[in-house]
Amino acid sequence: MARLNTSSIRIGGLRCEYLANPLALDVPRPRLSWALESGRPNEIQTAYQVIAASRRSLLKADQGDLWNSGRVRSGQSTHVEYDGKRLVSGRRAYWKVRVWDGRGAVTAWSKAAWWEMGLLNPTDWKARWIGAPWEKDDAPPGPAPYLRKTFTLANAPARGRAYVSGLGYFELHVNGQRVGKDVLVPNQTDYDRRPLRNLLYPYEDTGLKRVLYMTYDVTPFLKSGENVVGVWLGNGWYNQQGRTIEGWMAYGARRLLLQLYTTNDSGKEKIVATDGTWRAASSPILHDQVFTGETYDARREVPGWATTGVSDARWR
Repeated sequence: MARLNTSSIRIGGLRCEYLANPLALDVPRPRLSWALESGRPNEIQTAYQVIAASRRSLLKADQGDLWNSGRVRSGQSTHVEYDGKRLVSGRRAYWKVRVWDGRGAVTAWSKAAWWEMGLLNPTDWKARWIGAPWEKDDAPPGPAPYLRKTFTLANAPARGRAYVSGLGYFELHVNGQRVGKDVLVPNQTDYDRRPLRNLLYPYEDTGLKRVLYMTYDVTPFLKSGENVVGVWLGNGWYNQQGRTIEGWMAYGARRLLLQLYTTNDSGKEKIVATDGTWRAASSPILHDQVFTGETYDARREVPGWATTGVSDARWR
């Protein structure tokens, strides 16, 4: 049997939408890129082949059940659009690539990479926006709330994802541990078309209206039995009161939207979403505004507020 002439090019730096193994994409046809390295001068790529699979085992067996580009005669190694089966919300795709060099020799397959889709459709969201019951849209904000939900899992999940958004800033906790290292999220967006009053400069508000959400891998934080998911909710840029020189920036009381998916080894899925059954209590943050800072009263701390060791029976 004839053997393929093997190229000395090495493939690395696999990226999807500029990211290494991104956790949540909303692009229906993600763009793939890779980097080439060779010890031969003036080496070029003359063709490529990408395969994508729904399972790592299929990719390892060179079976692209999602997409197999076949050999494509092209020197393109950036922004190669996925052109396979329709991608599904929350599902992961594994992919790898090989290329042919200027002499027609083919490389070994690259190491496997992956991307995961976010929630692509409005109907994917089962969660509802919730907030502290003592906060009203037309009143100054009170203490920043703790919001939490207790739920039970029969077994430690094989996979857990939390999709979270705040009208205002949020900080996610699961079973007493903070999830992620980011701060001041989600990023500021233009929340609504509104009259901008008392401006120092003219500005026509024609921005696109959207609210961003974050995606977290919470698998290592979950366990069998009783679990607690908790969120510390701040005003962020959504509810800025007291300063109007840049325009009116108070749109209502802060709100939380959270949807947590767990999947066990047999593929059975459980969803925990924000709704009227969540519980709320005041936190030590008595005041939080972007321009006027924060007032924190450590005497009001609730140690373990996002753990099963603290009862929320008297929370609202």
